[in-house]
Amino acid sequence: MVVLNVITQLSGVKKWLHREDFDFEQFVETNVHEESASYFLQASPAQHFLVGFKDRNLEDEYLENLVVLSKGKFLSGYAVSLGLFILGPLVDMIQAWPLNRIDDPNVHSVMAKEAVPTFCALLVLLFGLVACAVAYETESLRRQRRVILQITGAVYLSYVVIMSVEFAMLGNLWSFLYGKQGWILKLIFFDLPPLISLLFMSLPTFLVGEIMFLAILSFSVIIPTVLGYWQSMNDIVNSGIEFTRFSPFWEELCSDEDRPDIVRSCKIDYVYKMALPYILVNALMIAVIIVSALSEATNRRLFIWKKLTRAQHSKIIKDHKKKEETIIEMFQSF
Repeated sequence: MVVLNVITQLSGVKKWLHREDFDFEQFVETNVHEESASYFLQASPAQHFLVGFKDRNLEDEYLENLVVLSKGKFLSGYAVSLGLFILGPLVDMIQAWPLNRIDDPNVHSVMAKEAVPTFCALLVLLFGLVACAVAYETESLRRQRRVILQITGAVYLSYVVIMSVEFAMLGNLWSFLYGKQGWILKLIFFDLPPLISLLFMSLPTFLVGEIMFLAILSFSVIIPTVLGYWQSMNDIVNSGIEFTRFSPFWEELCSDEDRPDIVRSCKIDYVYKMALPYILVNALMIAVIIVSALSEATNRRLFIWKKLTRAQHSKIIKDHKKKEETIIEMFQSF
C-alpha cells in the first residue's frame, strides 16, 4: 500500500477512482421500509478491488477511523517486532562480538556484515514506533492520522529490504551448526519473526500483501536461487553426497545399493523434511495475508454499520422534531 497509496493519492488517479458520493442519510431515507441489517450491509457503498470504497472521501474517513481505533494494536505490534528483533539478531550479534578479537580479516568482515544491517533494521523499527506514537499525540495530525499507515508500510518494507541484504551476505552463516540447509532455519528463527506482528495490527490487506510479497520474493525465491542454496539439496537427490552423515543407522540403510527402492524413499524423506520448513514459512506468510483480508472485511462492515446506525439515529431525531412541530402548529391553529 505504500506504493499503491502514492499512486491512488495522485489527483488524477483519485479523481478517476472516485465513482460515487455515498450519502448514508439519503440511503436510509430512501430505504426506510427495509429494516433488516443484512439488506443494509448488502446495499452498502460500492468498493474497488483492493483499493477500497469508490467514494474516495469515504475511504479516507474509513482509514482515519481504522487508525484511531487501532492505536493499541499498532503500538503493541511495533513493540512485539522490536522484542523479537532484539531477542534474535541483536542479541546474536552482541554475544558474537568478542570474536572480533580474533586476528582474522574474514572474522572481522563477517561481524561487520552482521552489525551494519542489524543496527539499520533496529533503527528502522525504533523510528516506526516513535513516529507512530508522536503522530497519535500530535494535535495537528488529528484529522490526518492515516499517515501512520504510510509510515508503518515504509518501516516494514524497509525492514524486509535491509534483512534481505543481510540474508544475501550471511544466509549460510548457520551452516556450521545445521548443515547446508541451515539457511532455512536462519530465515525462520532469525529474519522473519518480527513480521509476525502484521497478523494482528489490522493493517489494510494490500499493505500486508505488499510486504509479504516482497518478503517471499526476496527471501524465498531470488536470494536462494541466485546464491545456489537449493543446489545442495539437488546434489543430495542426484548423488547422495553427505546424505547419510547424521546417523550410522541411516547410513547403512540408505546406502544399500541392492535396495534402490529404499534409497529412493530415503531421498524423498530427506528432501521433504528439508523442504517442509521452507514450505510452512511461506504458507504462514500467505496465511497472514488471508487473515488480514478477513479482518479488513470485518472492519469495513463494522464501519458501514456504524455510519448506517448514525444515519438512522439522525433520521429518528428529525422525524421526532417534525412531529413536535406538527403538533405545535395544530395547537397554534386553534
